[in-house]
Amino acid sequence: MKPVSNAVRRATHRRFFTAAFVVIALAAAVHAGSPTTELAPPSCTGSVSQEQGVSVLRLWGTPRQQGHAHGKLFGQQITSMLRLLFDGDLLFRDPQQYEVGVRKQLLPRFELTAAEQAEITGLIAGMREAVGDEGMMLERLGRPIDESDLIALNTLADWIPGGCSSFAAWGAMTSDGGTVVGRNLDYFDLPGLKELHLVVARKVAAEDASSWVSVAWPGLIGAYTAMNEHGVVVAMHDVDVAPSQTQVRRRPRSLVLRQIVQTSDAANAIQVAERILLASPGTRGNNFMVATRASKESKTAVVFEYDGNMAATKGVTVRQAVTNAPDKVESFIACTNHYRNRAEGGDSCPRYRGIMEKLNAPDTKVDSDQAWKIMDGAAMNGTIHSMVAFPNVGALELRFATPEDHACHQPLKRFLIAKLLE
Repeated sequence: MKPVSNAVRRATHRRFFTAAFVVIALAAAVHAGSPTTELAPPSCTGSVSQEQGVSVLRLWGTPRQQGHAHGKLFGQQITSMLRLLFDGDLLFRDPQQYEVGVRKQLLPRFELTAAEQAEITGLIAGMREAVGDEGMMLERLGRPIDESDLIALNTLADWIPGGCSSFAAWGAMTSDGGTVVGRNLDYFDLPGLKELHLVVARKVAAEDASSWVSVAWPGLIGAYTAMNEHGVVVAMHDVDVAPSQTQVRRRPRSLVLRQIVQTSDAANAIQVAERILLASPGTRGNNFMVATRASKESKTAVVFEYDGNMAATKGVTVRQAVTNAPDKVESFIACTNHYRNRAEGGDSCPRYRGIMEKLNAPDTKVDSDQAWKIMDGAAMNGTIHSMVAFPNVGALELRFATPEDHACHQPLKRFLIAKLLE
């Protein structure tokens, strides 16, 4: 069977915007299971609150405990998403396309750490407590939701590609000399992504690990857009190259980004990220933005061009900051969905050109207002969430899409990392 991503891509274009039942069913699930402020039983190592109109999930404890709390607090929403994605005909006309093509052929190629697997196990247990055995059933597939379904949800970006744009600026390019990172997450309008926005704050107890905050949705344990307590920011972007067909075990890319943000600090972020990527063969083409606090002692931001082609620089190429203007210092970098160093003749897409033109403009000083103008110019109808981060002061500014319009047109919400991690 050919890789599922090709069939899925065709199905998504054909059906995403005609499935009206998805909106109705998701709205019912949101209404039935929406959390209220600090909804958490005493034994639960997690809490959820509504802050500035957004659900904020705080997790602590062991990986299994964090998974259990996540599942218990959002079991209704996670089961609804899984049912709509994998048990309906939104992505798969024939349920065997999912059972055989994804669960039996694709998922065994992915490798999870023991901690990640423990969190998935806890997530299933918490979901079952929240919705009961009957609520775990997938009707068309004739079985209950299991751990493989959650792994499928957490590897979705590995077999259904998206888009995304970002930039980082620092030093002479910013109003205060600190780092400013802008990021749009562009993806298909899958069920729940525009209805169930979630800020997840993870308190990590291990001495050699960092606590971190991600912008996500229920059931996601990895990182698409995240920042840790030390100001390390990571963001995922797709690159359209052929997926790897080798039988080497691969790491899910959202979990690779999680590993980077959870094990790095401001001084070593770039080195740690490169080491992790070299040890974690990818499945498809990626640009990973990794940025941190502006400092004279270490690099501030790079883009890792990363895929499963191990013959080319062991799967990883590090792209440094560059400027197109002779009078500009090399203190900014932009990223969209094409390689610039890893492949010859990289396509400079309109979003990339737009970002670079604004950064190269005379006398540019990037602050919050300018960063949002840059991200708005790069936004698309599929922009699910947008972020402007300030690593030097530990602040996040976020905008979230609605079913009617993309993220950059929505109200701004500002969070402090330290407050989220209290």
